[in-house]
Amino acid sequence: MKFFFLQYRYWPLPIMIWSLVVLASLLWNQAQVDHKILHLASDRAQFVFKMVESARLWNAGHGGLYAPITDNSQPNPYLKVPERDISTPSGTRLTMINPAYMTRQLANIVENLTDLNLRLTSLMPLNPDNEPDTWERTQLEKFNHGAGQIYEKIDQGKNSRFRFMAPLKVEQPCLKCHEHQGYRLGDIRGGLSVSFMLDSLLAVEAGQLRSIYLTHLIVWLLLSVLTLFALAHFRRQMLALESAKAQTEDLVKTRTAELCDEVAERQQAEAQLRLFIDSSGEGIIGIDRTGLCTLVNPKSLQLLGLSRSEELLGQLLHARIHSDHNDGRVHTVDNCPLHDTLRSGAVVHDDSDVFTRADGSLFPVEYRSHPLYSNEQLSGAVITFSDITMRKTREQSIWRQAYFDSLTGVANRKMFGLRLEQAMQQAKQENSQFALLYVDMDGFKQVNDTLGHASGDELLHEVAQRLLDCLRDSDTVARLGGDEFALIVMHVHDSSNDVQVVAQKILQVLAQPYQLQGGKVILSASLGIAFYPADSRNADELLQQADEAMYRAKQAGRNGYQLYRSAD
Repeated sequence: MKFFFLQYRYWPLPIMIWSLVVLASLLWNQAQVDHKILHLASDRAQFVFKMVESARLWNAGHGGLYAPITDNSQPNPYLKVPERDISTPSGTRLTMINPAYMTRQLANIVENLTDLNLRLTSLMPLNPDNEPDTWERTQLEKFNHGAGQIYEKIDQGKNSRFRFMAPLKVEQPCLKCHEHQGYRLGDIRGGLSVSFMLDSLLAVEAGQLRSIYLTHLIVWLLLSVLTLFALAHFRRQMLALESAKAQTEDLVKTRTAELCDEVAERQQAEAQLRLFIDSSGEGIIGIDRTGLCTLVNPKSLQLLGLSRSEELLGQLLHARIHSDHNDGRVHTVDNCPLHDTLRSGAVVHDDSDVFTRADGSLFPVEYRSHPLYSNEQLSGAVITFSDITMRKTREQSIWRQAYFDSLTGVANRKMFGLRLEQAMQQAKQENSQFALLYVDMDGFKQVNDTLGHASGDELLHEVAQRLLDCLRDSDTVARLGGDEFALIVMHVHDSSNDVQVVAQKILQVLAQPYQLQGGKVILSASLGIAFYPADSRNADELLQQADEAMYRAKQAGRNGYQLYRSAD
């Protein structure tokens, strides 16, 4: 296309195209004017035909009319009807004027007054004067084959004549004169020809054509001038674009080289980042706004027990690895901390949660969820996590060492203090009471001295297990030191009877023989019982009261129990 605008030799081509378009428009408009002239001439001829036909029908409808015989109205020798000629009572001679005779007389009058020529003709004329000429005969034959009215412009040297002809059909009144010729109702009996010169109409047409020619010439000149102007303008634009294109190409080459360097650097940075991610000692997972996994590193697959990244990519992360609490309860999406990042853009850190491995097992994790932004819009989150099973194990071990007796496995004095405070708070809230039992083994020092400390430790462990078996899960067993144990029995309804039943059971269980590695041992125990809040509302005081009751039991002969309140 640019060669077309830049090379002058191609410029005549659009001028030629416009010339053809203007010429086509000129020819079309000329044809429209010709058609309009013929249409006007046809309307004029049809009007004359209809007027004559109306008069003929009127005449035929009255069975003809009579007129005085004159030089212009002689009897019609071709009219064979009775009473063709008659006389009035006054002696005036009249002759019948039928439609055909009347039409010929009208034609003579019209021809004398105007340039119209009317002819009544037929292929079987009664009057030889109605014999058709060559053009009329052709049209009459067409009428017999079903054609309707026909018109045509006929050039006669410098002049043009318009000829119109319409068929005349046999109607009921016509049979009076033409039935003997064999015509039937509806047959074509002939035609009426109307012709006139087109000089006046052609003069109008010539004026219109001159205006059309002038208009098209002006349009052609305008289009040609505008086309040349547009071509020159586009040529200048094209040259400017060529120059700009060359400059742009140089700039593109320079920028492309820079971009190649930038892409290489970015690819190198991305490869290094991917290497960092893949080499990370923590699991790294990316999710989009809907929670679908979009990125996973090898460490994540290892921690989750997966073999291929496709097992996690494109799946809902919460349903895959974070649908359960560490106690087995269902973890819903609405309460999922990971989705807090997706909902609010907050950074989430948690080291008390668990993830689910591929085999369904749970493991403790510490994770951080950071929001990802794209065009200042929250687009997802990146999650880093690690397996903290060993840390949790160490923490649990430290916690147990701090709050549980390493020998017996029951709560130690520190944990007992906490449990006692909790029991007091619970009883206060529920308006209930509980019992504190202080247990001391009778003769334990003798076991240590005769069988050794290992057997003593074994004995204490067995005592602790028997005490646990005697109480409910809601109750507490604690070793305070040596062979002394403290028990918290919750929800005591009848402090005098219920607890005494529990005390009797404990004494019976502890009095059963102990099979130790050093031999068989039989021991008894002494119990002291105090009640909250009946005896005291202070923890230390309540423990001291139970201890005093225990000593009273020893003084009473051991292997028994005493209530603190009985000291009153």
